[in-house]
Amino acid sequence: MDRQAAPSRRDWLGLGVLSAGLGLIVLDGTIVGVALPNIMADLRLTLSDAQWVSSIYAVILAALLLTTGRLADRWGRKRVFLAGLVVFAAGSGLAAAAASSSFLLSARALQAVGAALIMPSTLSTVNAVFRGKYRATAFGVWGAVISGAAAIGPLAGGALTQWLSWHWIFPVNIPLVALIIGLAIYAVPETSSDRSEHGTDVLSAALSVLKAGAVLAALAIGAFLSGAAARHLAAKFGAPETVLVGLALEVAGVVALGLFLSAEMSVWVLAVTLAIYGLGLGLASAQLTGTVLRDVDVAESGQTSATQSTVRQIGSAVGTAISGAVLSLALALVVPSALASVAVADPVANQLTDTVRQSAGAVIVQLRAQGSASPFGDNSGDVIRVLSDAFASATQWSLAVSAIILFIGLIGAWKLRQASRIGATES
Repeated sequence: MDRQAAPSRRDWLGLGVLSAGLGLIVLDGTIVGVALPNIMADLRLTLSDAQWVSSIYAVILAALLLTTGRLADRWGRKRVFLAGLVVFAAGSGLAAAAASSSFLLSARALQAVGAALIMPSTLSTVNAVFRGKYRATAFGVWGAVISGAAAIGPLAGGALTQWLSWHWIFPVNIPLVALIIGLAIYAVPETSSDRSEHGTDVLSAALSVLKAGAVLAALAIGAFLSGAAARHLAAKFGAPETVLVGLALEVAGVVALGLFLSAEMSVWVLAVTLAIYGLGLGLASAQLTGTVLRDVDVAESGQTSATQSTVRQIGSAVGTAISGAVLSLALALVVPSALASVAVADPVANQLTDTVRQSAGAVIVQLRAQGSASPFGDNSGDVIRVLSDAFASATQWSLAVSAIILFIGLIGAWKLRQASRIGATES
């Protein structure tokens, strides 16, 4: 039976606590991005290792969400939420102490297990506690947190890496987890499915890092603003239409970034294009969740929310892999010809091309810091210039592929909306 009474103050506090737990795991999925060059240099990671540091979190999270969502329905969502926080904190502590790529990857995997326990527990609890007109507000908060936390991650990672070290991007989670656990024990109600189950067990089922992070904060601002406004737009135009507008803005932001991107690109232009993307991200994320769960029985909240989150995480993992592969391939094509234009011999050009690919462009920053003392001597300025231009060009190819994928998603969502309208008319 739907809960139509107005939520209590404790319920709203519980929403804040659940959102904080969710924000923590989403933020941790993106916080390593800006710090990766430092991690690569410190642990001597290859480009493949570095990609796994980011993607293993998303891959394991996606793989476990269906199981943990059902587990939350059966064992209690609050109980699973608290267990996930403990596991996530343990993984964070181990990641902070990592001294090798294998150790760091194992710690990131443990973090992902904790995140998989946390994520569906938050959404299914919100779905069980907030009913009627209050659900739109609660889902709006949940979606805005996902968008905003994902964007804040690079800023937080940049600040901690520049002021302290990359190791600190992980242990900062521990006191936050302790605070969230204390508040959750008080404010988050225990909910679970009343249905008994028989059969199989569910358990089988680039210059400085701070500057880069600050620029990406524009994305966070756009996501927060649109996430807050999404429910008002949805009330006037409908949730599916709001999602379509959000996807269109995402496409526009990526296309604009690709068109204007260059080695001399203004920071302000970069911030504006990211803010446009952030606006679209906030609109789409905030209303997509409510649309998916609108007609779902409370007893099935965990499984359904886990399915929705699984698709989201799979998309994140696959998107990261595709973008990284396109960037690497494009660098292999454009860097050699760029170096040939400044008379760099083929053997040296091939070696430098591999270094640029493996370091994801970090070697360009190192060469710039060395100046004429680099191995290229007086020719260093020209080499750095063509490498920067080549890296920008390769990034444009990666953005173009991302824009195409987003556009396909937009067309698919639009056709799905049209089909649902036809079905509603015929019925």
